[in-house]
Amino acid sequence: MHYTEIHFNQISEQRKPIVIAFLSELQFESFEDQNGLSCFIQSNLFSQKALDEVCSEYSIDESYQIIEHKKENWNKNWERNITPIMIDDICQVRCDFHQKNEQLSYDIVINPKMSFGTGHHQTTRLMLQNMLKLEIKDAEVLDMGCGTGVLGILALLKQAKHVNFVDIDDWAIENTKENIKKNTTNTNYKTFIGGIEQLDGEKNYDLILSNITKNINLEYIESYRSITKQNAKLVLSGFYITDKNDVVEKAKAARFDLIETKQEDNWIALCFQKQ
Repeated sequence: MHYTEIHFNQISEQRKPIVIAFLSELQFESFEDQNGLSCFIQSNLFSQKALDEVCSEYSIDESYQIIEHKKENWNKNWERNITPIMIDDICQVRCDFHQKNEQLSYDIVINPKMSFGTGHHQTTRLMLQNMLKLEIKDAEVLDMGCGTGVLGILALLKQAKHVNFVDIDDWAIENTKENIKKNTTNTNYKTFIGGIEQLDGEKNYDLILSNITKNINLEYIESYRSITKQNAKLVLSGFYITDKNDVVEKAKAARFDLIETKQEDNWIALCFQKQ
């Protein structure tokens, strides 16, 4: 699957949440806010006309570039720019050509293709920070929108009983399988291509990890309740601090209590517990 990137070269911090909110409505699914703002959408879903209409309607007049990413280009960009990421001094996310740190509790090898979730985005780091504090041993875990599989892989390393990896992108699922094999011989996992509908009849979860867009998280929260056990944890990210109230209200309506908020720059991760 190919991706189209819309990169805003000069955009204020105040405008970023506004642009992200509107582009999320156009099925943009990932955002990077370093060196401007990059917004990613599956190329087959991109419409220049729709983008122009949204920019016009909401007075988005920032200049932007359109960049096409082919599958084979992602690894080249990764190898040229990537450095290992450290999480709370006990977990490292690195590529396999970086040196392993034997002193760390968790050393995760991630080689991305066209999948997102390398640890370099604030939301991935926030999710990992939450996971490091949670009791995951013997838990049934769901990694929704798994990307590279980094979150579910940490769950396997923390001795989860079983992990289900779900993503709409077959390329992401292929990448997840490759990354799992680089990190563990644990075979207590399954992969699914699609969305929440793929989990009909699946197990009840002790922990759901959902680092996707605000709108999809809001759409899925009710379903998350139906597939989780009592007192299950739900960790959500992929959105800005300005979106917190909307997400908390939706979760509260589904009887999930907010127990922790983590923030990095303007991004947040929210940890809930099922009532």
